[in-house]
Amino acid sequence: MESISSPEACFLHAISKGRLYVAQDILRNNPTLDVNWQDKDGLTALHRACASADHSTVSLLLAHPDIDVSLRNLGGETVFLTACGGLPVDCMRTLLHDARIELAVPDLQGWLPLSYATRFGRIENVKWWIASGREVGELPAGLKVSNSIVALLENFKENPVETIAAVRLELGITGERTSSSSAERRQSA
Repeated sequence: MESISSPEACFLHAISKGRLYVAQDILRNNPTLDVNWQDKDGLTALHRACASADHSTVSLLLAHPDIDVSLRNLGGETVFLTACGGLPVDCMRTLLHDARIELAVPDLQGWLPLSYATRFGRIENVKWWIASGREVGELPAGLKVSNSIVALLENFKENPVETIAAVRLELGITGERTSSSSAERRQSA
C-alpha cells in the first residue's frame, strides 16, 4: 500500500528538488497549505530553497504573506545562516535586504552568519556581509579559514571604512549601504 503524503510534505519535496512550477501548483491547489511546515529535521521550504541556492524559489517564498523567516531547524539554524553558507550568493544577498530577517542570530553553537560563510570558504558571501556595513564580530576558535578570507578580514579590522568601500566597488554596489557598522561609527567618532 502506497503512503499518502500531506500537501506540505509534497510542497517541501518540490522545493527541495528545485521544481518551482510543481510547488506553485501545490500552493495554488491548497489554499490552507502551511508554507512554514517543518520536516523531521526542522527544515522549512525556505531553509531548503536557501540550502539549494535557488534564488527564484527564495523570492517566491519571501513574497508569500504567511512565510515566517525566523523559524530555526533543529540545529538552531535560521534561513539566513543557511544562505550564508551557500552558493551562489544570490540567496544571501536577497535575505540581506529583507527587513524581516534578523541577521545577527546565532545557531545553537553560537555561530553567526560570517562564521557560516567562512566555514564553507564562501569569500563572495563574506564580501557581501562586509559590503552591507554590518558588524563582522569574531570567528569561533579553531575555525579553519582560507587565506584569502583571513586577509580580507584582517584588512577590515585595520581599515573598516576603506575595506567596505573597496569591496563595494569590487561588487559593483553603488549608493548608500543598508546599515552602518559599529566599526565605521567608532572610526568616525
